[in-house]
Amino acid sequence: MRLASVPRDAAPSEVLADMARLTRPEALVLVVAPPDGTLRIVDGRKVSSPILSEALAQGLGTVRLPRPAAANLGLPERTAMAGIARVDAGASGSWGVIVVASAERVRDREQHGRMRLILAVAMAAGLVLGFGGLALRQQRKELLLGRELASQRLRASVTNAFRS
Repeated sequence: MRLASVPRDAAPSEVLADMARLTRPEALVLVVAPPDGTLRIVDGRKVSSPILSEALAQGLGTVRLPRPAAANLGLPERTAMAGIARVDAGASGSWGVIVVASAERVRDREQHGRMRLILAVAMAAGLVLGFGGLALRQQRKELLLGRELASQRLRASVTNAFRS
């Protein structure tokens, strides 16, 4: 969609209607800031976020949102990160586009990664224990056979000594 063809008073949902499908409930929110400075989620709802407004005004590219600010946008009450860009829409003015993603997926991914690491270490330890146990068992058998053989040789030499 060409932003230059959008009327100045167009609703953000009209401007970014195609992008609304990018949002994921409780994971990713797309916020627009029309030239009037209001913040709106792409479905048209107005939101208030001093942190995002200030970051947009300062021209920052990213900003970290604390838990309450993320919850205010409809995300889980977890830390969130926002990517911020300005779009020059020609006669329609300069629009701010903000993508806010919850850090919940990152946390979950880290937890799954930790769990995989623990399972991998446990599996490796189990394999070492299993093969080590088999090696010790084999070594014990060889030791017992060696003793048996030494005992038989001793008996044979003692028997030979008494016969002579």
